[in-house]
Amino acid sequence: NRFPYEKEIRDRMANNGHKGLIDNLQKFFTDSELLQVITLYHLRSVDHRWVVYPYIDVDCRLRSMKTIRYYVDGHRARSKSAVSSLHALLKEEAILPAQWKEHRCVFGEHLLRVYTNNPVIIVESEKTAIVCAILFPSYLWLATGGCDHFNTLAQIKAYLNMRTTYILPDKGQYNNWCRDAKKYKIKGKVLDYIEKMDVENNTDIADLFLSDKRNYYIKEFTEYINSIGQVGLAE
Repeated sequence: NRFPYEKEIRDRMANNGHKGLIDNLQKFFTDSELLQVITLYHLRSVDHRWVVYPYIDVDCRLRSMKTIRYYVDGHRARSKSAVSSLHALLKEEAILPAQWKEHRCVFGEHLLRVYTNNPVIIVESEKTAIVCAILFPSYLWLATGGCDHFNTLAQIKAYLNMRTTYILPDKGQYNNWCRDAKKYKIKGKVLDYIEKMDVENNTDIADLFLSDKRNYYIKEFTEYINSIGQVGLAE
């Protein structure tokens, strides 16, 4: 079955461009690279600087649309109003009924059935998944959309546990995600790459890959991930 109002929602997003995302990342990547991930993850925008991250489930049903506002330097605005949902706007426009509720899934999970042999790396931020998908295209990058949304991985556990899966938390979330991996029986290796660094809490791998030392971190992470042994249930 198709997701209710899917056509109306897709049509509404199709009327918007991708300028906000390209503005944020074009100094690091080519237009061709950006357009490739925009297509892969079906990214859109609703206004200048506002990026829409569609959450499409493993059955290719549109489940949710998260909107985030970014500054010119590529960092997201930190005010509460800078993270929202396109659903509110769609309700105002009567595209969605007032009683409509979103159904959360994992960002990028629609790709699990497309790239069936690629190892998976799970991160917190949607933007991190996008950045890393350009830099490390041999991996399938998914995002929980927040440190508190690890539970959404339980819905796709069968897909994750049948292939090599890595879990890469932001700084300060390593112990929490180790605990959650056990709780939800996700047979993936939780990586301590960022946790061991002397960086601020909430630093994620995209912060490193977009920093002045980006080449160093990209090389270091390549060596790190290649050195990881056989994946087992997180301990």
